[in-house]
Order: sequence, then C-alpha cells, then structure tokens
Amino acid sequence: MQSSTQARTVLLPPSVRSALRLFFALTGLCLVTELFCHFVLHLHHPYDWPFPPHENRFSDFLVYDERLRLFHSPDFFTKRVVPPFSYPPAAATVLSLFYLSSRPLVCFLATMFLCILGAAVLFGRVLLKHGLSIGSAAATVLLFAISYPLVLDVQQGNCEWILWLVLMVGLCAFLADRPALAAVFLGLGAAIKLYPIILLALFIPRRQYRWLAAGLVTFLVSSLGSMWLESGSIALSWAGTIRGLTGLDKGFILHPMDFWDHSLFEFFKGAQALGHPEFLSQAASLKLQRFYLLVMAAIGIVLFLTRIRKMPVINQILALVTASVLLPPISMDYTLIHLFLPCGLLILGELRNAKSGVVSNPTGVRAALLTFACLFAPMTELTLYGHTLSNTVRTIALIALFVISLRYPLEATESLQQREPSKIEAALAA
Repeated sequence: MQSSTQARTVLLPPSVRSALRLFFALTGLCLVTELFCHFVLHLHHPYDWPFPPHENRFSDFLVYDERLRLFHSPDFFTKRVVPPFSYPPAAATVLSLFYLSSRPLVCFLATMFLCILGAAVLFGRVLLKHGLSIGSAAATVLLFAISYPLVLDVQQGNCEWILWLVLMVGLCAFLADRPALAAVFLGLGAAIKLYPIILLALFIPRRQYRWLAAGLVTFLVSSLGSMWLESGSIALSWAGTIRGLTGLDKGFILHPMDFWDHSLFEFFKGAQALGHPEFLSQAASLKLQRFYLLVMAAIGIVLFLTRIRKMPVINQILALVTASVLLPPISMDYTLIHLFLPCGLLILGELRNAKSGVVSNPTGVRAALLTFACLFAPMTELTLYGHTLSNTVRTIALIALFVISLRYPLEATESLQQREPSKIEAALAA
C-alpha cells in the first residue's frame, strides 16, 4: 500500500515551484522589513504596515454598524448617519443577515473564518487527489491562505470574501456545465458589488444567451428586491443608493490613494495630483471618469469579440476576472482574492499535465503563476517618503496578467482539440 501511494505522488511542476518560491521570498522580505521598521527604526504607519495589524481593524464592517441596525426601515437612508452606505443594495441585504445575531461582528468573523478554512481544506484535498505530497499541498494552500489580499480582507472586515464565495460557486458551476446555477450565482455576485457583471460574458462564446439573460434577470430582481428590503421603499432606496455611490466618487474615486487601490484609473488620478493637486475641478474629474469608463468599455468589447472569446476557457476566465479587478474606477487590494480561482485552475492544470505527460504552454503558464505570486505577496515595504509604490506595481502586474491571458493559450494544446473546455475543468474540480 505504501509503495503504491508513493508511486502516485507527483512532484510540484517547475512553474508552480518557482511561483511558490517567489511568493514566500517576497512575503518573508516584507515581514522582515516591516518588523525592522517598527522595532528597530521605530517608524509607524505606513512603514510598519501590515505588521503589526493596522489600527483600524474591521473598519469596513464597523463603519456601517449604526446604519445596518436600521435595515428595513426608512431611517436606513433618512437618518443622518455618517458615512452614507456606499454599496449596492444586495450588499446591505447580505450584511444585514449578520445582524440577526446579538453580536454581528463576532458572527461575521466566525463565518469568514469557517468559510476560508473550509475552502482551504477542500482545495488541499483536491491537491492530494492530484498526487501531491502533504508538504507540497500545504505549501500550495498557504500561497492563498496567507496571501496579502486575503489578510487585508480579514483585517478590514470587508465583505469581499462573501462575493468571492458567491462567484466561486458560479464559476465552478459554469466549468461543470451547470449554466443555470452559474447564471444565478454570477447574477447575485453582480448585484452585490456590480463589477462582476462582466463575468456573464462567459456565456457568449458558447452561445448560451438564455443563461446570459437569466444572469441579468437575477441581477435585476435581486437588486430591486434588496432595495425594498433596505428601506421598505424602492424609490427611497434608489435615491439613497445614488447618494451613497456619489459620495464614494467624491471621497475615493476622484482623489489619489497612497495604497490599496490598484485600479487602472489610479494612474489618471496620480497624474492629476502629481505636482498639481488642483489640476482638475471636481466636475472635470467626473467627466474624466466617465470618459475613462466609456473608453475601457469600448476597448473591452473589441478585445472580447476579436480575441478573448476565441481563447480557451481558462484564458477567458483569467481575462474577465483580471479586467473586473483592474478596470473599475476604484478597486481595493482585497478584490485580488478573485484571482484565486484562475490561479488554482492553472496549478491543477499543471499537476494534471505532469501526471499525463501532456505539455502545456510553459512560457504563458510560468509567466502567469509568477505574476500571481507577486500579486499575492504584500510588497508594502516599497514605501518611500510616506508613499508606497505597491499599488502601482500591482496595477502593472494586472496589466501583464491580462496580456498573458490574451497572448498565451493556457490549456494543453491536445486538450483544446480533443475535449470540451467544460469537461476539462469538471475533471480538474472532481
């Protein structure tokens, strides 16, 4: 029994091994640098961040504590509570579920911990089934479990992990040829934070237009239903939602951030503020934002129709997920957890190829995995004169990842000709 088990053991493919080494090297460098800054140089935020934890722990959840206690009443929007609720209505519905408990923050954190632990255990079991040793599987799981975007999400108490779970179910259902379930969960994800609506484009290459419509209907119905749940009035919730999103524009989108924001639009904001903080008025900045969105939408549609839809399914998922966390006018670093699925698919694909002897595109896969390693590592030690370059580095890395998804087919060429993409991915997830 022991010899047969050893015979089935698969060594980590070189591309995965290189990515793990880079990730742990960057993470270790960040840890040493931040601890040195804190305990030796006695420097404080941002030089000692994220070690020790930032002082505003769980602030993204606690900031709406008073407002969420007014859920399903007109006071949710009419009472003067700071700040205004700046998420779509479905996010309020999801967060309100934790207020069914007498200790909502404890319930939120406990649920987060159990979901993350469950996902780690499930992924670890999949790795073991693919032939990895326990040590190699544990190291691969750690790539995600201690990654910077997940640590940031936990530290801030943001609800991004909930959206991640919803989209994971939707994408896995899509890969397993269960389009109805995929449409429902991808539509729900779009209702929670809007930007995942881009993932519904996955139905277009397969001409599954009714499921695309089903996803859009799910998005609309869940949004309207959540508006009624928020305040008891769709009209009141609509007006309050617009005010909240407008406040987000004024507070974050129109002003450069020192860290956390890896949006491509951050380059425009940085150019605006570089030496000329009053270079553009607020009205002009809003026009710039609208122009940016229109240009990105036009470029995205052209790229999708001419290139993305013709690529393997893994490339399609990678391209659309990368675009969804790169192109919005504001995209905080915890949104990078949505890259976990395409990264995991590439790792599983490399393991399957190592067992079967099928050769994939080594250049594209290795480049993608090394880019994932950089995106998942902290890199907050790249701080100079109180400003960090880590957000700029992440933006460049996301652009590179998107280019990789367009340039290199990331499935084995044999599988592209002999099997349907959904069957391949269903086998990976089995």
